[in-house]
Amino acid sequence: MKFITFEGCDFCGKSTQIQLLKEYFEINNKKVFLTREPGGTIVAEKIRELILSSKGITDPLTEYLLIAAARKDHVDNLIKKKIQQGYYVLSDRFYDSSICYQGYYKNLDINVLETIKELTIGKFEPDLTFLIDIPEEEIEKRMTIKRTGNNIYDRKPKDFYKIIRSGYLKIAHNNINRIFIIDGNKKTEDVNAQIIKIAKEKIL
Repeated sequence: MKFITFEGCDFCGKSTQIQLLKEYFEINNKKVFLTREPGGTIVAEKIRELILSSKGITDPLTEYLLIAAARKDHVDNLIKKKIQQGYYVLSDRFYDSSICYQGYYKNLDINVLETIKELTIGKFEPDLTFLIDIPEEEIEKRMTIKRTGNNIYDRKPKDFYKIIRSGYLKIAHNNINRIFIIDGNKKTEDVNAQIIKIAKEKIL
């Protein structure tokens, strides 16, 4: 098991936790590579800029097709190659985000998402996923402290994070062998300890 993803709403702390897990792997002499979605490769990073620009893309299918293209390039030209080289690959977001954002929030048919996934990356999926979960009121609190208005997803109505969080929890309950729900409301070191415990049990 070499491919680990981190999912969750913005401001949940996944950027911090993915970095802490990377450091844990390095301390234990494991080859580890950190990446993100959309992004990770030159092509995928350019697509990321387009998707998250201030103007954004209004059509959800167009947006998802671009994300799927970025993901295919990411999987084929980075993730699989790094795994073959003996790395553990940690990714900040992956396909679960598409189900939440383009599926549950933007109402694209999940069957359409699945069909495009099959055409682009086939059955490829993470070996282990950590879903950092925090309630909507905590998201709003952290949002006012950390940042506002940086990209199109920072300027959504209040029900946005409620829908996204609900979507993530639904996905997690349907994938209990892969996705582990982590309480992001705990102290950073406690969240990290729980993630490390699961990682040691499942992949180390």
